[in-house]
Amino acid sequence: MIHIDCQTTLGSLVFDLNFKIASQGVTVLFGPSGCGKTTTLRTIAGLTKLPNCQVKFHDELWQSKDGASFLPPHKRNLGYVFQHPSLFQHLNVEQNIKFGLRGNENSSASVEVIGRLVALLGLKPLLSRAVHRLSGGEQQRVAIARALVVQPRLLLMDEPLSALDEARKQEIMPYLESMTQDLSIPIVYVTHSLSEVSRLADEVVVLEAGKIASQGELQTCLAPMSYHYDAHTVRSVIELNIVEHTYDGMTLLSDGTTQLWVSQIKAPLGSLTRCEILASDVSIGTSPMLESSIINALPARVLAVEPTGNPAELLIKMTTESKQTLYSMITQRSVNRLNLTPGKSVWAYIKAVAIG
Repeated sequence: MIHIDCQTTLGSLVFDLNFKIASQGVTVLFGPSGCGKTTTLRTIAGLTKLPNCQVKFHDELWQSKDGASFLPPHKRNLGYVFQHPSLFQHLNVEQNIKFGLRGNENSSASVEVIGRLVALLGLKPLLSRAVHRLSGGEQQRVAIARALVVQPRLLLMDEPLSALDEARKQEIMPYLESMTQDLSIPIVYVTHSLSEVSRLADEVVVLEAGKIASQGELQTCLAPMSYHYDAHTVRSVIELNIVEHTYDGMTLLSDGTTQLWVSQIKAPLGSLTRCEILASDVSIGTSPMLESSIINALPARVLAVEPTGNPAELLIKMTTESKQTLYSMITQRSVNRLNLTPGKSVWAYIKAVAIG
């Protein structure tokens, strides 16, 4: 458990933080630029020493409020991944990864760790390559491996995808998803991207102007959080297992009750994957469509009909048969025509190509 208790002023930003972070899984610090996300992360790391701030890791006091106790960053046994990878240009990929081992890179334990990270992050074909010949996504994967090779007790990631274009983000995201599922250490991840939150987070801490706006599990926080910033970014996240890859480029996902067809996912059968679905991509009907190009039709039940601030649009909150939450953004006219009210049984229609 990580505990941050901080009441201080930094420039024009007044911090009033008191929250705990779970000792496993991915906790995302989310919010707009300038809200204090990176400063909070750097305070956990010991890279920034704020006054009147206490940081504890389990029973260890890393910083006391009076400043009398302060454990320097190199003694906190953590890994830190910055926005820019900052790799050593005179070293190749393998040498960059091994840099933090300080002569222990040939020990049996280190060799095993390096091998596991190389496999996890898909770096084997790149080990002898000069870092200036890597793409931005490849460089960031090397930076992550370098942070993890010392076997830290905590991994901190400060907007690691913000410097990448969309193609490079899509290139690295599967590796991040695999990594977060594989690691047994807590990860604190800073971002202002809702898509990264929905793909990676187990828990979310939403910051606004140095204060906690909300904190909770992903499913609890995601819709209100996205609605707060832009109603048209409201999305659902559904977790399903990969059960089939087909000859025509499709993948079937299922949890035993709910199933979805999506464009083919490059992951092995049995893997757990998250599906990100924008509310604006979900249609609703009161009966099955027998002839349609939309191949995903999920039985669901309406939980709530919520305003969006636009009188012509409403947000429909539903639950699937397997109790997964699904949102749809539709017009007031459609709500009236279908007589949508809490408790009503409906069908949710989702195009396969709309599922991320």
